[in-house]
Amino acid sequence: MSDNPDRSTVRIDVAYDESIDQQLREGSAYPRGPLTIQGTEAEIPASGAIIDYLPTFFHGGLTGVIHLLGGEPYLLDSDDSSVLALEPEEADKIRITLCYTRAAGLHSKQRTGDEPTMVVDRMALVGELLRAANEFHERAMRINEQLADELAEFERYLRATERVVDKLDSPVDP
Repeated sequence: MSDNPDRSTVRIDVAYDESIDQQLREGSAYPRGPLTIQGTEAEIPASGAIIDYLPTFFHGGLTGVIHLLGGEPYLLDSDDSSVLALEPEEADKIRITLCYTRAAGLHSKQRTGDEPTMVVDRMALVGELLRAANEFHERAMRINEQLADELAEFERYLRATERVVDKLDSPVDP
């Protein structure tokens, strides 16, 4: 099992390239592209990239934010048979595991032990999901403003998730 020590840094990297930009210019609000999740000492996947429809991946990630904040596990489906299992590890940590089947994502006993996995700070992951989703939305709008209507629901969901996270970070008045 590839694992990283308990670290708080995490980054979602989309390999934005001419192919993704071309899909956006041609009017596709759902471009497919490669992405990786990088921790301090591990990367998911360990080689290559997860290929997915970017707004679908980020919409699923934003849905996962609510589960993560509530201390619940969440499966982030990809365009192929693999899933990212996001599971509470301890107090404020999340284990991210790339599972090659949905069944392995749902039932850890069905995992082989060879799945790439890492433990990250929960709020660092939440913040990174928001950052990467914003980066996608801003890029799509910069390249093709005509996608605004198609991405309106995505943007509303993104803004609503940001408001929920902001309220949790704000002190509560007695």
